[in-house]
Parts: sequence; C-alpha cells; structure tokens
Amino acid sequence: MPHLQEKAIKGEYKDESELMQDLMRVMCYTTAKDGSAMYMVKQWDSATEINTISYMSEQNVRSLLNKVIWKKNKKTYDIFHEFNHLFHKIGIKFYSKNPNEFSIFQGLKYNVLEQIDMSIIEQFLGLVKDTIAADDEVVYEYILNWLAWIVQNIGEKSGVSPVLIGTQGIGKTMFTNAICELFAGYSVPNISSMELLTGTYNQLIEDKVFAVPNELRNIGDGSNKQSNSDKLKTLITEKYIAIRQKYIPEHMT
Repeated sequence: MPHLQEKAIKGEYKDESELMQDLMRVMCYTTAKDGSAMYMVKQWDSATEINTISYMSEQNVRSLLNKVIWKKNKKTYDIFHEFNHLFHKIGIKFYSKNPNEFSIFQGLKYNVLEQIDMSIIEQFLGLVKDTIAADDEVVYEYILNWLAWIVQNIGEKSGVSPVLIGTQGIGKTMFTNAICELFAGYSVPNISSMELLTGTYNQLIEDKVFAVPNELRNIGDGSNKQSNSDKLKTLITEKYIAIRQKYIPEHMT
C-alpha cells in the first residue's frame, strides 16, 4: 500500500482506472456467511521475505485507502466503491488457481534449484536418518517422501502428523526448525498451548503449511481430552476447516 501512496503523490497515475489496477494487485474482498464484507490486503513482510495477508474491516479499509491521496474532491475509498465489483472474490482458499477465488498462499521464500547440490543438505539428511528415523531405512524414506509430498502439493493435506518422542537435546527441534524455515511465513515452529489449536479462535493455523505442537499444555482430561483429540484429527485430515478470529467473520479455508 505505501507504494500506491507514493505513486499517487508523485502524480504517476493518469486516471482512476490505473490506480484501481494497482490496488487490485494488493487488495480484494469476499462476502462472509453473515453477509458482511471481509477484506484481504497483501503486505510485504521483510522478515520472512514474502507477502502476508491481513484481514480488515470496512472501517479499517476506509482509513487505509484514504491515506492514498488522489484528488481534493475525491477520496480513494470513494473510487474503490465505484470499482468494487472488480475486487470481489467468491471465496477463500489456502491455494487456488481460480482467479475468482482468493489464494492465501503467495509463494515460498525459497526457489527450486535447477542444479541440486546434495552436500548443502547432507547434515540435515544425516540428522533425519540417524536421529529422527533412528537409522531405520524405511522410516527415513517415509519421512523424506512425506516432506517432498508437502512441497509438491501446496494447499493439500498429507493427512498424517508424525510424532517425535525422545530425550532432550537429540535434535528434534533442529529438525522441525529446518522445515519451518523452508516454509517461512507459512509455519509455526513452537505451539505450546492446545487452546491455540482447538480453542474458540484458531486463526494461528489458517495460513500454515507446517505447524509444530511442542509439549502441549491444556490438553485436558476425560471427555475434554477426547474432544481436543478429535479436533486435532480434524485439523490434520479434513480438507477444509472453519477459521474463527476476533472481529473477523467466520470463514472456511
């Protein structure tokens, strides 16, 4: 959004349609179940070096757009409403090639190399084989195939979640941290509370390819523990889940 403001100030837009074309690259909206508009705005995250998505209310969008100065007698938000049919999406998915759907996934931080240098990942592969797979060739191949499948099928769920059990200091966190870096911006390296996964608000996992629950607290007991277990299974296996976030309409993704 700052680059739009800079271009507008410099007078680089010939007309309103040029301004809207730039705006369409960074913003859109969809209609929630309750009929309200839910706005999605792309913003560059310099830490992860990818575009991240912010959800905004109409009031916040109005404030944001009116920072982009157009003309004294006409605000950018007013222009947006004249062209708003161009910004509407029929739904949200983590990854979609349908131009009428909003795709949360904006690409990975790292690119595929044309020429593979196995020496770069030799230490990681050694960790996987010797420690994570306990030198079991079948388990080792399974883990590598599982990771490869995730990379090759962005937006799909593998339907499984390996459980790492072992003493402290053997390299479990090193293993998961390396994977989280691969999916930087779409990963959570350390989830310590069950509530973040199965509680009322679960926006933490909406845009994630890889999440690492680590020594979870608040697992519960009895029926509550079973309920949390069922919710975890749903997160792992179901194609779509309902996302609930404060001040944002519930939506499926």
